[in-house]
Amino acid sequence: MLLPSGLDLKVPPLPPLDKMGFTAIATVLLCWMKGSRAPRPRTSLLIIVLASAFVLAPIFTSFGNSYELQTAGKSVPGFYPADGVKFAGRNILALIPLYIGYRFLSTENARSLLLKALPIVMLFYSLPMLLEVRMSPQLHRQLYGYFPSDAFAQQVRAGGFRPVVFFSHGLELALFTSVAIIAAIVIVRMKSRILRLPAGGVAAYLSGLLLLCKSLGPLLYTIAFAPVVMFTRPRSWVKIACVASILVCAYPLLREYELTPVQLISNMASAVSADRHASFETRVANEGQLLSKAPNWIIQPPSVIEIASSTNGRAKMFRSPMVAGLSNSAPSDGLAIFPSLGCSPWPSFELSGQWTTT
Repeated sequence: MLLPSGLDLKVPPLPPLDKMGFTAIATVLLCWMKGSRAPRPRTSLLIIVLASAFVLAPIFTSFGNSYELQTAGKSVPGFYPADGVKFAGRNILALIPLYIGYRFLSTENARSLLLKALPIVMLFYSLPMLLEVRMSPQLHRQLYGYFPSDAFAQQVRAGGFRPVVFFSHGLELALFTSVAIIAAIVIVRMKSRILRLPAGGVAAYLSGLLLLCKSLGPLLYTIAFAPVVMFTRPRSWVKIACVASILVCAYPLLREYELTPVQLISNMASAVSADRHASFETRVANEGQLLSKAPNWIIQPPSVIEIASSTNGRAKMFRSPMVAGLSNSAPSDGLAIFPSLGCSPWPSFELSGQWTTT
């Protein structure tokens, strides 16, 4: 939480290392050296298969895209096997937190420590957050010499600012604050305390902090899930989490067949503010553009939809044959639009990058 965002350490042939990669590696090393000696839980074959597919998918993706794409008078480098290996390494780093939770947080005591750690961290982190709410998000620039993204204007909300501190975006920090609130509510259910403070008071303080983050999505998540955690049994939490995961994975298919309440949500966003409505409509338009290509990606061979490597670690998608010009018609945050389709073993169905068409 204190490392700089938006900065990658690139050491060939290793995958790019950002703050999440460094944190994952440091945490797993500490867990191996100082972690719990609890017995290793049973390993699920399904988890092994899915994790292996996730790691190997970029390598298989590179087999059908290892050539340059000549289009619009420009040469776009291919997605070579070396790039596939780097992306596979990046996916391994992404799986490290899952391994830590499975191996070292499988006991009641370990989960209790994790639940308490989240609100404790946010209590200390709230001090720079409150400073940035008052003075604008400048701490990252002052300490590291740059702002972590080109979206500073998005941090201006409701006549003030939403904090960023050392996260890459104010929305990410608001989401983390929401998670800390849910953890504090669980501690209320446990009838325990946080740094000798009443857990209910900590949850109330963090809720006020979340309001200052001025992010509607995390606020809605908290309003929806806080009562569930407070008034239902843990078994119900698991069921609700499973249903939510299935809906997230099925979301592109549901959108394709118009089974999602897009218009209802749009009307609700419009009732909140014109800015929130415009933001939602932009996302809906981007999803529609990507979904309109999905049938072709499954049917057409890789020669129609090409995937090329990118200097910033993202894959970029181009449409062939030769065209007179290229223009961006969808943002490069495809993982945010389709979180369930970040990397697929089908070369023509990689949604992690930028769709570029004429």
